[in-house]
Amino acid sequence: MTTEIYIGSILRTKLHRPPVPRDHVHRQRLLAYPDQRRDRPLTLVNTQTLPLLPVLAASLANEMDAIAQDFIVVLDDIHRVQEKTVYDLFTELLRHPPRPMHLVLIGRRDVSLPTASLRARGLVTEIRLNDLHHHLFQDLIQSQLKQRSSSEEIAALHLRAGEWVAKNGLIDEALQHAISANSIPYAVKLIEQRSMCFQGRVIGPIK
Repeated sequence: MTTEIYIGSILRTKLHRPPVPRDHVHRQRLLAYPDQRRDRPLTLVNTQTLPLLPVLAASLANEMDAIAQDFIVVLDDIHRVQEKTVYDLFTELLRHPPRPMHLVLIGRRDVSLPTASLRARGLVTEIRLNDLHHHLFQDLIQSQLKQRSSSEEIAALHLRAGEWVAKNGLIDEALQHAISANSIPYAVKLIEQRSMCFQGRVIGPIK
């Protein structure tokens, strides 16, 4: 079995040794420390102190803004990210987003970002479950439902669909179903749940 290496797919600049700056501080003691303990299989370097989030976001935004060519950052399965600090970093970046950057977040649940504010500023494009359905299939289902089902049965189907998508974290989709079912109490519960998500509170599915 042979293994082929495609040189064209390797970022060659990562293979270059970084240059040593003129003001480099030579710390011989730290360099010698790991050499003295080579018998140990693990060395941990823990700095603990990190820049404040606004400082880190500003530095990252400046570096991204200096990139000459437009670029896209795609993060899939974003719903698996549970750390609030990650979403706080995104929020800071999107306050004054770098001009070349286009951020794409793909997930199965609504993320903890100020979506309403971004939507009001015209900074977000949303592709949701309904957008992924083929419109001809959707129109056919809706037509069949109207012909064969009463308004009460259709409302019940909307509520069941809303409960299912809410359990999967798609609060906006569930809210659309609640409105279609004309269920004001359920819509209010969904809005309250979405509000608690933005406040960083841990909550479970609506029942």
